[in-house]
Amino acid sequence: MEEKPSASSSISASASASSTSESSSSVPWTLRDQLPIKLEGLSNLVAWKEQVERVLISENLTRFVTNPVPPIKYASEVCRTVNLITEEYRHWVVQDQTVRMWLLSSLSEFMCSFVMGWEHAWEVWSGVHELCRSELVSKIKIALRKEMKNTKKGNQTVKDYVNSITYFIDTLIVLGDDVTEREHIDAILDGLPEKYESLRTIIHAREDATVSDLESLMTIQETVLNTLAIELPLDALLPDGSLHLVTEGHLDSDNVDAEGRGSGGGQGGGRGRRRSGRRRVGGQGSGGHRGSN
Repeated sequence: MEEKPSASSSISASASASSTSESSSSVPWTLRDQLPIKLEGLSNLVAWKEQVERVLISENLTRFVTNPVPPIKYASEVCRTVNLITEEYRHWVVQDQTVRMWLLSSLSEFMCSFVMGWEHAWEVWSGVHELCRSELVSKIKIALRKEMKNTKKGNQTVKDYVNSITYFIDTLIVLGDDVTEREHIDAILDGLPEKYESLRTIIHAREDATVSDLESLMTIQETVLNTLAIELPLDALLPDGSLHLVTEGHLDSDNVDAEGRGSGGGQGGGRGRRRSGRRRVGGQGSGGHRGSN
């Protein structure tokens, strides 16, 4: 027990020498100085951290904020019983509190209010980093939700579109958001065009609907829509009055009917006239001749 004060004196002398060295170094700040940059949050974390670490490194005090290893508090069980604390531990506590108070003085009033109750320097250091991490995560979540809201199906396949929305959902879950199945479904439905309106109605009516159910129904509807777009006649796909835009002639369907019937009954009305390479085919018999009973 007699050597311990000597060890304490050695630690004190080492700290004093380090402090003296600091005063002559190029780093202008010490633990006795107010740092010029107070931590406001994520916006100036890098600048604040840089100035703090310069001082901690120069004064050999990083051990108080990263991987701290306090010395033994009690030399024996007997000392614990009578609360006889070792000198090494007493000295460590003094240094720890000095660093803690200095860190608190480098924080804005807002940031300080969150970590003021922490007992040790490393707790304050970890606390401010956790606050900034939470702020960063919150900003990322907001950005992800905004990008997800702006994601539309467009020309994507059902699989690609659902996968893109699922990516956002999975990332939000990793970041700590509790996203429900219904929220996932609503996010997919929000980006669908109007032609999927009937699908929206069906899914909204089913409380037990799943993302898998929705994807299956979307795939079916997409297949149907693609099939109809290929097999339906042109005039069924174009708006009313637009058919003349894709034909060379400008006769309406009534004129075509009249031409098909022709005049004079001796030859059964004759052949229907060709118009833009298109022959009228009706119930008048083959070859354009009108069948006679």
